[in-house]
Amino acid sequence: MNNKNYFKKSLKYISYVIGIIAFVLIYEILAFTCFKTQMDEFFINLNNSFILISDINTLKALGYTFLMLIFSVLISFFLAIILGSISGYYKTIYNLLSPTISVLKSMPLIGLILIFISKFKYYEIIVNFTVIFPIIYYQIAKFTFDTRKEYENVLRIEGKNNPIEVLFKVIYPLNKDKIFLILLQVIGVGIKTEIMAETFGYSTYKYGIGKLIYMSYSNAMYKTMNNYITLSIVIALIIDCTIYITKSRIIKTKK
Repeated sequence: MNNKNYFKKSLKYISYVIGIIAFVLIYEILAFTCFKTQMDEFFINLNNSFILISDINTLKALGYTFLMLIFSVLISFFLAIILGSISGYYKTIYNLLSPTISVLKSMPLIGLILIFISKFKYYEIIVNFTVIFPIIYYQIAKFTFDTRKEYENVLRIEGKNNPIEVLFKVIYPLNKDKIFLILLQVIGVGIKTEIMAETFGYSTYKYGIGKLIYMSYSNAMYKTMNNYITLSIVIALIIDCTIYITKSRIIKTKK
């Protein structure tokens, strides 16, 4: 049994390595054929991307991007946990909010950027909110409803009928791992949305990594643009890996 599990685990990691090698090979083929003047060789591009971190403009841009992301996540989380908890408790409220949430989920990202950029100074927060809020809302509403239903008889016997007491003493503590994973998940989604919003909604008075990508493109500095894009991808991958590792550890702990 141990040998079988070891083989499965080894095969999993071997598959990851083969996937990475395949990606690098595809990148190199593109860099040396179709995009000779626009893409550096993979490891040169990666190295240049990390060198950019020492540049003060890049650090300012990353700081701005993460600041906007944090504001977006905090606003979305606090509103979603209030409305999601109420919706998990009262089906009528859930049904009432469902059409609005469905519309928010269905709206195209580029459309949102074009709508909000002309009306709001910090349009990135609103765009990010529109993407992040429905994700948090639905998951909180779901675990609130499921936990309340699962412990309904116990709560009735113990005489716990106050919704606020039930939420803070039962539902939130039992689902703290889920709440933490939800936050990590929306940070992963949010960083990509934030960079896209900054890139397509370019503004001279803004910072942001997306602005640097757009400026590089406008000045035909395609290799520099690729460096910034690679840096953005690395950051997003680090967040995704953190989510995966954290989720795996939580599942192992529960077992």
